[in-house]
Amino acid sequence: MKKFSFSQLLFIILFIFIFSKNDYKEPETTDPGYEELLKWGLENSLNITSKIRFIKDVDTKRYVAKNLIPEDDLILDIPPSCMMNIDKSLALLNSKKFRKAFNDYTEEDKKSTEVLQDEHHVDQAFMAYILYIVDHKKKSYEKNKNKFYEFFKPIYYMFEDNLDSLPFYYSSEQMRFFLNTSFGSVFEILNRYINEEVTIFEKKIFKKTVLFEDYLRFRIFTIQKSYEVNGTINIVPFLDYIKKDFKSVNCDYKIENGHIIVKAKQNIFPGEELILRPITISNQHRFIFFGETFDEILDKFQSFNIPTIIPHFLTNKKIDFDVDSLGAKTRTDLGEIDFYKGMINVYKKFAKSIQEDDSEEGACNLILKYIEKIRNNFNYIKIEDIRNAFYKKKDIENVQRILEGEKQFLDRRISILKIYIKNLKYRQNEKPDYSAEDVNDL
Repeated sequence: MKKFSFSQLLFIILFIFIFSKNDYKEPETTDPGYEELLKWGLENSLNITSKIRFIKDVDTKRYVAKNLIPEDDLILDIPPSCMMNIDKSLALLNSKKFRKAFNDYTEEDKKSTEVLQDEHHVDQAFMAYILYIVDHKKKSYEKNKNKFYEFFKPIYYMFEDNLDSLPFYYSSEQMRFFLNTSFGSVFEILNRYINEEVTIFEKKIFKKTVLFEDYLRFRIFTIQKSYEVNGTINIVPFLDYIKKDFKSVNCDYKIENGHIIVKAKQNIFPGEELILRPITISNQHRFIFFGETFDEILDKFQSFNIPTIIPHFLTNKKIDFDVDSLGAKTRTDLGEIDFYKGMINVYKKFAKSIQEDDSEEGACNLILKYIEKIRNNFNYIKIEDIRNAFYKKKDIENVQRILEGEKQFLDRRISILKIYIKNLKYRQNEKPDYSAEDVNDL
């Protein structure tokens, strides 16, 4: 009997494995909405490999490898003709009313006192309104053979109905876990901003009632499904069906000549789900707009915004201290490495008002007490309470990650502040050395 070397055996096992995987077959599924979207994409120059299959589950729609996809194989080539942006939308609508409205909305946004880090929010908000109004009046747009409706009708399949895992749809009982947290502050600001968008559309631009819940749905989608391509924000179809995760990443994407190109990062075997690395903004952002969080970015924050001071966290005394008079210093971003420097003068005034040490060290000790109080509030949140308030495992894990990330972040900030206070004490106790001769006496 012929004997095989170890390397030959390994090759035979791998050969059998690959070919057995090639025989893998997912259950055949048909989905009219996706079939229409795919047909539309192909008619508009989409290039998509035949080696993947679309699978619709209860909660997800996803791409799975049907055949072996070798490393560096093209999976998707999504051209500009398949993307939706504000210029294309206005051109297809061909409406002077909408063009004027977009210009008016742009000017109104400049008056806003809210500062958003997203430079594309104006385009996204107006595209959300267009999607909302066309959806509400689709019979009219269909009857009049509106070019926007006729062209983009298939992409409405991308927009899910079930958004229960997003905090916008949480109950007040569920949101209570985020009281006095940075996440709670960020969510409140974003929610208020979207409400202001609706108010501007209602009162100043179109002067017609906007159903907030319906607008909100499309506003979320303009963030979920948007990619910046050559400086312009675009709603991009098909990419949604590739899972986003840090584990088992097997795809990469890049932008070339306005196209989004997705290729296999490694061999992808039949039955394997396609996975792209997510855009690592922060768990806060992923949670608010995507309903997902990751261990890999547990304590990654764009900012960590909290009230600069909450007097009743620090004293039970009745005092005359007007927090609102602090103006821009009403809130502090703990994301700044020397965050305490912007708080010291506020706490000196507060210390004086409660007749305590108003030196720099005294102020810093009060800041430390305040941040420790915020940190210790997390100790009252029990996992049993979270499990009782949420039903899905995914939602429970999302809430736990948000809270755990904040705890770890605050622990680091407390350590930074303690080191600063220690150095303050050291400098105060350090005696000057007069033993060295003055240069001027030489």
